[in-house]
Amino acid sequence: MELENRKYQGTRTEPLEIVIEEMEGSEDKYENVRVVIEEVSFEGVRFTADVEFRKDEEIHFRLPSINVESLVAGRIVWKKELETKQYQYGLHILSE
Repeated sequence: MELENRKYQGTRTEPLEIVIEEMEGSEDKYENVRVVIEEVSFEGVRFTADVEFRKDEEIHFRLPSINVESLVAGRIVWKKELETKQYQYGLHILSE
């Protein structure tokens, strides 16, 4: 993992489980993706999901309860496959 490359220190949170209605990567589109957010920082988040993205893949999604015009774009900077057949990711939020 690339924790030493961080510009901002992350803050661990109580795991927050949300369902993202639509999550799009560069190769596929997923619906109703269960995501557990574990840590947040000024520029990114660490989360776990059942779908697999590639390192350096750009993804787009809308967070629940945020204005439908608010599209989040980010790049996967690291990934780790877990024993539970889930994947843990570091996502760098891309600013417009």
